[in-house]
Amino acid sequence: MLYLRPPEDFKPKFEAVGCYIEYQERFLLLHRNDHGNPEVDLWGQPAGKIEHEETPLEAARRETREETGLDIPLEDIQYFKKTYVRFPRQDFIYHICTVKLIQKPELVLNKKIAHSFAWATSEEALKMRLIEDDDVCFKMIKEKEKAVSDA
Repeated sequence: MLYLRPPEDFKPKFEAVGCYIEYQERFLLLHRNDHGNPEVDLWGQPAGKIEHEETPLEAARRETREETGLDIPLEDIQYFKKTYVRFPRQDFIYHICTVKLIQKPELVLNKKIAHSFAWATSEEALKMRLIEDDDVCFKMIKEKEKAVSDA
């Protein structure tokens, strides 16, 4: 379960980051392989644990490069939100980052992580078998974009 504030007795074991990459109103989604991860056969964005002394933006860049071959300049990655995740076995902090691309990239998938990818609108993504709570993240990102465009 994803929270905007730490739930009672929250004890995070690690911090992670997800990088929501958008090109022409479509988000990059990776179809996850079984690499010892409970998220097998689900769709999600480049994501992973933040390493020691790494910032969320640096981790977003590294995870994206490791999983897709896409090397995004650090200055193009925007920090969006810090959230708190509680799963039955562990708590962790989840940082959400976003990127808007102006050119469609060539991807080289890390086949240990994902066996395919798709570009999907947020509405299309919400109909896919997403990693737990990714639907909430997509909705938050789109709400922010709508608020900015309405201003």
